[in-house]
Amino acid sequence: MNDSAFVDLLRKKRLFRVFVSSTFPDFQNEREWLVRGIFPQIRHLCERRGITWTWTDPRFGLPNEAAEDLVLEVGSLRRLCRDRFVFIGLLGERYGRTPAVLPPVLLAEEPWLARHAGASLTELEIQAGIFNHPRSVAHGLFYYRSSAFLDSLPERDRAAYRELPPSPLNGTDS
Repeated sequence: MNDSAFVDLLRKKRLFRVFVSSTFPDFQNEREWLVRGIFPQIRHLCERRGITWTWTDPRFGLPNEAAEDLVLEVGSLRRLCRDRFVFIGLLGERYGRTPAVLPPVLLAEEPWLARHAGASLTELEIQAGIFNHPRSVAHGLFYYRSSAFLDSLPERDRAAYRELPPSPLNGTDS
């Protein structure tokens, strides 16, 4: 879908969709701020103009990082491939969890995923929402957390915002 088709869709269907992508533990506060502070304002503006407002954040409200497996099961990648969104990417010092295996059903529906084995869920969302649709780049917003933010935190709190590279010494994979 090209840019003008996206604008036409907004005008004809009166539908405005936003997809929020980020790594799990380090952007909980930002997601909460969007959902409780910003999105209600956008919804109000859309309603005043007769536009239906929807947002998707597959990680919002999940109790822990292990629940991120549900992201694939609920079909966030399917929605990104099927529907048109304004894509908001929140990026910091973490790469994100890399699924050991992608569901075979999803691989059959989206063969491009096979070329991205070993990618994090966040990277797959960016690929599906932006790079698989080159004209979507105009509808993508990326926000990067400054590393100065980490320096302002007490040392004990920094681990939640920074990811160590995988290694046999630290035993981490996200």
